[in-house]
Amino acid sequence: MPIDCEGLIESLPPEVMSTDIVIEQASDITFGDIGFLIRSGKCLLKDSKIYKHNLHGTQTFSQGDSIGFAEVISRRNVEHRYGILEPLTVSPYAGDRLRKEIAGASFLLREVIRYSLRPIFEADRGRPSAVFEDKFFRHHAKLAQRLSIPNGSYLYQIGDESRYFYLIEKGKVALQNEVGATFATISDPECLGEISVIEGRNRTSTALALTDVTVLALNSAVFCEEIAKDSPLSQICLIQVLRRLHLMNQLRYSHM
Repeated sequence: MPIDCEGLIESLPPEVMSTDIVIEQASDITFGDIGFLIRSGKCLLKDSKIYKHNLHGTQTFSQGDSIGFAEVISRRNVEHRYGILEPLTVSPYAGDRLRKEIAGASFLLREVIRYSLRPIFEADRGRPSAVFEDKFFRHHAKLAQRLSIPNGSYLYQIGDESRYFYLIEKGKVALQNEVGATFATISDPECLGEISVIEGRNRTSTALALTDVTVLALNSAVFCEEIAKDSPLSQICLIQVLRRLHLMNQLRYSHM
């Protein structure tokens, strides 16, 4: 079963719940150490660093997305500019509370967040520690399948059912959009397929093996069951980081 962000928000204990505020113009978006969950409305993120030659990329954020979550979790400054398309109703969450929840979460949730943060801010995906690989194998070897994918074959294609969360044990994989353009290249020991698994939707990208690839494939239901053991707020943090990564990938390859 996918993880329901709205249900998680409703299940937050009173001491974690926040009072919604309304933002009507971009100048009212002041961050500090606060991240915002969008409850209604639309805003536009503008990033001049996506392309060379001073071209700009834009991406619309709406209900269910967040502003500043990835930045406060990773203690980074907000560098993007936002424009208001429709007045926003947002729920603010203090950065120290978000970081505390993640620090107390399971190894799997923490590591998926950590691995996902760097490519949000940089076009090149970062490599997690090999400790993640070792612990993942140790904890899930009995529940996961080890699969061999030949060079030039697909792990999955756009529109496929999201049946597995993958950890690459060996090899290199290209992530491609609907016209076959590569927007990210990942290799061992990295994860892939986690965004669509978390949200319970079909694949929105194609994963093509650039070499002979060996992966550990964890059933999507098992992956979600493991994550569901964590606190509601830490699960919300995971969903928001993965949504942000998905939106940044869309932003980066929208011109291809």
